[in-house]
Amino acid sequence: MRIYKFQNNPYDLVFNYIFDEYKRENKLNDETTIIYPGLDMDIISISNLLRNKKLIVIAKNDINDEIKDIINNNGHELITIPASLDIEELILMAEDIKLDIDNSLLINLFKEKKAVSAYFKNSKDIYESFKEDTLYLEIRFGIFTGIAKYFKMNNFDIKIIGFKTIDYDSDIVDIDLFDEIVNESVEFVENSLIIKI
Repeated sequence: MRIYKFQNNPYDLVFNYIFDEYKRENKLNDETTIIYPGLDMDIISISNLLRNKKLIVIAKNDINDEIKDIINNNGHELITIPASLDIEELILMAEDIKLDIDNSLLINLFKEKKAVSAYFKNSKDIYESFKEDTLYLEIRFGIFTGIAKYFKMNNFDIKIIGFKTIDYDSDIVDIDLFDEIVNESVEFVENSLIIKI
């Protein structure tokens, strides 16, 4: 069993790709306020990448102080909801805030198909390091669906298992690309590669 380790925060690749695509589509400029519902490492990534730009982060109020400090130091606004609420509440709050702000863009990794494309177009290095029979992908936002698509297109014999680490069914998880989807307590087989956040 091996764990694939990203050299940097894995969300950096996703956000850079998304921002470039929205700029190309003329939907994002220096005056755009980005609204983002997030959880943890993803918040660190988007806040650092958008340092001193207009960003509103919506998160649960139990996020750690390090993330709060990063948001504050980068000049961003943080809005929290009770930790007892589910992810859908984060998304609804973000959608409501967007309605009140002109020239705003909601980046929602639970539904953002560009995030899947980002990993599909950048999976070559992961694929070339693959030597196993089974690939395990953490299904959080669903962004790793792009990796599953790349692997299935290049190796039909591979078994891909998605494992859930949060209780949410992301709109961008393509079930057809997975041989199985299980909960986090899955026992990993010996001859496998795990890609997780």
